[in-house]
Amino acid sequence: MYKKLNSMQISLDDFGQPAGMHLSPNNRWVQKAAAIPWRTLEKDYARLFPAHTGNVAKTFRMAFGALIIQTKYHYPDEELVQQIQETPYLQYFIGLPKYTEEPPFDPSTMVWFRKRLPIDQLAAINEQIIAFNQRRLAANSDQAKGSEHPKADRPDAANPQGLPNRGTLTLDATCAPANVAYPQDINLLNQTRQHCEKIIDALYKTGALTRRPRIYRQKAHKDYLAFAKTKRRSTKKRRRAIRKKLQYIRRDRKIIHQVIAQGTQLTQRQAQIFDICEQIYQQQHAMYVQKTHRIGQRIVSFQQPYVRPIVRGKVKNPTEFGPKINVSKSDGLLRIERYSYEAFNESKDLIMVIERYHQRTGVYPQRVLVDQIYRTRENRRYCHDKHIRISGPKLGRPAKHDQQNLKVEHQDERDRTQIERDFSLSKRCYSLGGLKTKLTNTNLRQVGLSILCVNLDRLQCVVLVCLFFEKRALTSDLTA
Repeated sequence: MYKKLNSMQISLDDFGQPAGMHLSPNNRWVQKAAAIPWRTLEKDYARLFPAHTGNVAKTFRMAFGALIIQTKYHYPDEELVQQIQETPYLQYFIGLPKYTEEPPFDPSTMVWFRKRLPIDQLAAINEQIIAFNQRRLAANSDQAKGSEHPKADRPDAANPQGLPNRGTLTLDATCAPANVAYPQDINLLNQTRQHCEKIIDALYKTGALTRRPRIYRQKAHKDYLAFAKTKRRSTKKRRRAIRKKLQYIRRDRKIIHQVIAQGTQLTQRQAQIFDICEQIYQQQHAMYVQKTHRIGQRIVSFQQPYVRPIVRGKVKNPTEFGPKINVSKSDGLLRIERYSYEAFNESKDLIMVIERYHQRTGVYPQRVLVDQIYRTRENRRYCHDKHIRISGPKLGRPAKHDQQNLKVEHQDERDRTQIERDFSLSKRCYSLGGLKTKLTNTNLRQVGLSILCVNLDRLQCVVLVCLFFEKRALTSDLTA
């Protein structure tokens, strides 16, 4: 059940402050709150609660605001609630009507906040926030210039067809590493064996097994420790250890399959765990027989079986483990164009991203800044037909560069690296460099929140700069 707020979006003047407390309108959290269209976003959030009975859910502003604060400061759930309880600016940001010393919600509620905002909805929220601030800047600009009509109502803005290409579109891909241990086959097989043994013990306790089967768990654990403590692991020793683990798991699988064939059903949790054990066994057995280290949809973590290895080719981390995202940048703001736990070729998304840019703005970009993997013949031909200049050298024999062309290429490369700096900022400051959550949807939600928080900080700076120069220009006109 959800109840919408009947009052208008609260301002700083409406926030109840105790005697002697004064909140500054220049505080960053006050400015962030002004950059988000809470009332518009709340309508979409209310559709998640179609029932008219039951407990009343927390407001969208409280849920979304708490997630932004947690992404900004990397607080655990308990610490987040305490920080909000102690800080009036954070209480204003999440929509409380006045300052209170009571906790706004229980820390366990953050689990539901994370599940209710998937990455697709966060991408839509990101678009609405960008559009809201663009209209806000346009209205302030028209008011400062004394325009009779806002920019959105002008005839040239209503029909942008036929206009020349305008703007710059930057596109690049990165990986958001998940918080998983570096995968080793012997460790993964040992975890699989332990989970199979736990299922067998649970079946014995419930009476599905008349006597406890012999599974050699102590011998298996001793063999694992003997290999784990080995400093020089030759290929022969590694294959011998893997073969032993596969034999132990095969024995456990046989026992569990016999119990299931007799009519005993596993619990939902046991069935999920056993399914992961089956997949790991099949993959490791296939790689052992074929003497290879590659296989499709390879599981590298038992706790997060959806995580896949993403080959990046970087010097520091040649292979990363987490979702891969393709991100575009225009007007200084980021958008997630594609995301997947499986590796994909990002060059196939260039045409789709350019068409989305055309749908948003009505024109094609004047230039597209990409790295070498995007510069395929198909993409070059498409950009040539749309009169879009794509960065990088042309195909064929290198031409004799004059000084002007060298300057253009150098400037394009400098502008393209800005999106890589945004990736670095997101990974260092907004949790994109280490996803701590365990579920696939909450991991992707953290990716969407990281990109959204970068845009919020950038919009906050842009609005402040624009308002400063508009106020300065208006003051100079009055004094002239």
